[in-house]
Amino acid sequence: MNKIILILSILILVSCKRKPETYIEKYKNSKLDSLKTIIGKISTKDTSCLRQIDLAQEKVDKDSLTYYLYMSQLSYGRHLEEFKKLLKPYGIDCEVFLTSCLGHGKGRRYCYVDFMNETIKNKFKKGFIDSLEAKADRTYLNKNINKVYYSMDEYDETLFYPNAKSIETQRDDIKKDFFSNFKYPKGFDFNHKKYVGRSSVEFILYRNGKIKNIIIDTEFEQKNNNKFIPYFDNEIRKFVTKIKWLPRKQRGIKLNAGLGLWFPYNKGNS
Repeated sequence: MNKIILILSILILVSCKRKPETYIEKYKNSKLDSLKTIIGKISTKDTSCLRQIDLAQEKVDKDSLTYYLYMSQLSYGRHLEEFKKLLKPYGIDCEVFLTSCLGHGKGRRYCYVDFMNETIKNKFKKGFIDSLEAKADRTYLNKNINKVYYSMDEYDETLFYPNAKSIETQRDDIKKDFFSNFKYPKGFDFNHKKYVGRSSVEFILYRNGKIKNIIIDTEFEQKNNNKFIPYFDNEIRKFVTKIKWLPRKQRGIKLNAGLGLWFPYNKGNS
């Protein structure tokens, strides 16, 4: 009787220590076309993704957690160090993950990273990790408030042109207002095959609404129009310097920001 109890006890202990079935094992033992995971359904043909998920699960089981910031996200992980500080009390590390635009076969990419990130997010209430990241980024911005942030960064959807009808139409409103008072010079050639011409203008819009470092680039299809470039550049410069621009924002914080605009020329706006 004692031997039976001992054997049963051993079997129970062995079964308790048995690791959960991995996704690769599930794939081998299953005839399903896909397996359900926390990052969605994964095709059983995508063994590379399933292996990545299993590797991530091994790290999770050892409480070795790392949250990954995609390089395509806001400002390329500028707030990484601040984010690390906020995640550390929860036993979570943080790294920037370099994505690639190159092909990766037919399988899903970044399964390890996605699985790890979703696992971490699921450990807390909805939005908690995102709120920590936002806090980290605001801290970074306030510490670097005098820096100039360029168009590669994401801005809040707010007005920067004070005379705009709406946020969505403000770039079109700028062009409309410019051309409402613009006069093409006498002798300007509108003939073209692809386009008449265009001007692009870039400048730094500071937190106080002032602008500096205005750079204007004008080009025309018809080279005989090049003699008018100084005139076009001057008209654009006068226009942008008269506007009382509204500072751009990120995370609700006013920033010194690069702003780019363009003006297409054609007979319709003459």
